[in-house]
Amino acid sequence: MTFLWIAAYSLIYTLAACLSRDGSPWIVPLAMCGYSAALILWVFRTGQARRLGLCAPRYPLRFLPLLMLPVCNCLTAKAFSLSLPTFLLMLAVCAAEELFFRGFLLRLLMRYGAIPAVLLSSIVFALFHLVNLTAGSVLYTWAQVLCALTAGICFAAAAVLSGSLLPGFAAHFLSNITAAPSEPAPLLWLCIVLYGCYGAVLCKQLSIKERQI
Repeated sequence: MTFLWIAAYSLIYTLAACLSRDGSPWIVPLAMCGYSAALILWVFRTGQARRLGLCAPRYPLRFLPLLMLPVCNCLTAKAFSLSLPTFLLMLAVCAAEELFFRGFLLRLLMRYGAIPAVLLSSIVFALFHLVNLTAGSVLYTWAQVLCALTAGICFAAAAVLSGSLLPGFAAHFLSNITAAPSEPAPLLWLCIVLYGCYGAVLCKQLSIKERQI
């Protein structure tokens, strides 16, 4: 069933993107909102909400460093405007991606251990961002891939430690709506390094927790 949802995501996003090229800017956001709403409804109806992390996080304040990228974006962006269609699109896309990568995929890989699951799901999440090569510069896309890798490790480890997708979703969503389409600023590269360090700390905590269990 997971793969059917992934196939549906790809089909809906691709068709909506093609239809919106010469049409309304609302087509992709509304299509993705409908898809994400259907996915979340299915998760609740099948009783998988808590298992997949759709619940309140434990000790949420310990995951405040996840907000490094949104803060970095706000510091480096000279000015940016956010339209309602873009806001809805980012909300729907982040919801779907968090459920895929830190919900379905992460839980699926947990059979191999928490650390391998965190790393593998984050690698897939990072490679998924290569699709942006069709819309932006090569340097900016590779910066996104590296940032998605290090941030993805933090989001995934936080999902396991907190038992919730909400810390990662909040950071992911705020990162997307504050991002400006430009060449990567020096602070972004610093943020990538800091996410890597914070991810290593979270993975260490995860390893200690696994040994205690």
